[in-house]
Amino acid sequence: MLSPQHNCAVCHSRKPEDDFPLTTSGTRALTTCMECLGQGLLNPEVWADLLLQPPGQTVVEPTDNLGTDLPSTTPPNTAARKRKRRRAAG
Repeated sequence: MLSPQHNCAVCHSRKPEDDFPLTTSGTRALTTCMECLGQGLLNPEVWADLLLQPPGQTVVEPTDNLGTDLPSTTPPNTAARKRKRRRAAG
């Protein structure tokens, strides 16, 4: 199965979804292709500032400016309590 095609905002070429970078959260950023980003962004810290993963790296956990790990932004996996419905009067 072919991946969906998207247009790069810089070079305007139509490329498959796999040619676009992953964000630090693991989703695709479908604006600028990896080729265009790779030509302009040489420092991995710049990639991190844009919340993008540099080419060839796995998902990077976000950190604050001091280098310490930030708390997870995903909600805890707890089961919600079910509420009982009231009967309609009459």
